Amino acid sequence: MTEAKPEYAWGVSVGSMSWSTYGLPLDPSRGVVVRNRTAKHTAASLLLPRTVGESIRLDHWGPSHPRGSGRSWPPEAIVGKEVGAGRFPMAAAWTGRHDNLSWQWKFDQQTHELSSLNAIAAGVSELAKAHVNDHPVSIVIPNDFRQQEQQKLLDTCTSRGLNASLLWLPIAASLTCGSRRFSRHCQKRG
Repeated sequence: MTEAKPEYAWGVSVGSMSWSTYGLPLDPSRGVVVRNRTAKHTAASLLLPRTVGESIRLDHWGPSHPRGSGRSWPPEAIVGKEVGAGRFPMAAAWTGRHDNLSWQWKFDQQTHELSSLNAIAAGVSELAKAHVNDHPVSIVIPNDFRQQEQQKLLDTCTSRGLNASLLWLPIAASLTCGSRRFSRHCQKRG
């Protein structure tokens, strides 16, 4: 039995306020697949676990999960050391990663902690799993992503069953621009 060849090369980018997945066709006659944040989506955040064993989940659909509403009720909607678990915005993770900041909260007398880097790794891998259907994926990373951060992201993706590689942001931008020009050229000739 032979393995089916992939039809697209996939890329995933999770910014502070937006996200996107980009499928570049390996066959020029196919169209490019782009999935961006739309009106039915919200800025990406992670739903923080309330109990031991609960997994971190990505929340990027609108309206946001009520756990992250920021309202005083239900009590788990606010994040704090004495209040409970809510949402960890990806914007906070990207900002906090430079100083190795962690998010701490208490729920049912148990203290939980999530580092900014672990939040980024969880968010990126969740987005990739949701949108690229278990195909290999390149994750767009900023120029200042340190070596330990790169390895952490790759390790997290591997532990979640994701075949990931990393792609620097300027290179991803160049490839996107080039693929659009190539696609237009093929359409004119076809």
